[in-house]
Amino acid sequence: MINDVILTLEDISCLYGDRTIIKDASLGIHVGDKIGILGINGSGKTTLLKILSGAQRPNTGKITLRKDLKIGYLEQDVDFLPHLTVLQHTIPIEGEVQEDYYYKALLNRLGISNYDQLVGTLSGGQRRKADLARVLAMEPDLLVLDEPTNHLDLDTIEWLQNYLITSNKAVLFVTHDRYFLDAISTRIIEIERAKLYFFDGNYSDYVRGKLIRATDVQRKETRRAAQLKKELDWLSRGAKARTSKPKNHVDRVKELLS
Repeated sequence: MINDVILTLEDISCLYGDRTIIKDASLGIHVGDKIGILGINGSGKTTLLKILSGAQRPNTGKITLRKDLKIGYLEQDVDFLPHLTVLQHTIPIEGEVQEDYYYKALLNRLGISNYDQLVGTLSGGQRRKADLARVLAMEPDLLVLDEPTNHLDLDTIEWLQNYLITSNKAVLFVTHDRYFLDAISTRIIEIERAKLYFFDGNYSDYVRGKLIRATDVQRKETRRAAQLKKELDWLSRGAKARTSKPKNHVDRVKELLS
């Protein structure tokens, strides 16, 4: 993978009222990165995407972008003008009308062939395809995708999956589709209690690592429980047991309970 840095976050924090959503987060994004973002609902996944896309400013911290970096941001709910045709919706502002064959080809690949249909009359799935086409048509260096597979059919999901895997674009995305996440991601970011945690590999690697760590914790807890049971057994012997117990046993029990 090329290691050119295209965007960095330094000590980013974001608040909603008195609640800290993201705290002191730092992150470097490189050319070709494919980063899946995980976290429970309300943990700050969409907030992080908005900050990365430039749609939202953090309360504190610094954002540095490579010169001329182009970012394409697919929101969960995209604002649209219902009176525009699908083709008009897809072509970027700077797009040339005489080059519309490129955008038609893109729409075709996503399963939309009626370029003159009004966006306001599209189904949820067709709207999602049109929104996706609009972002891809920008030819961005960095794709920021919030639930990109929502409302998409399986064929379109597989096409998008292959497109992102083979592209040299950097991609940051949130998805509930674990197969999609596993196939694309080369790094994982988990947001937990407003902090970012980083994992190399795809979703399977992340789950495998979490399982190993959980198993290790369970082993330690089992040993801890055994030691505490010994302590209870010793206490049950009564005051006479004092002579057979080292003087520092209280400190050791405190460690077990902490």
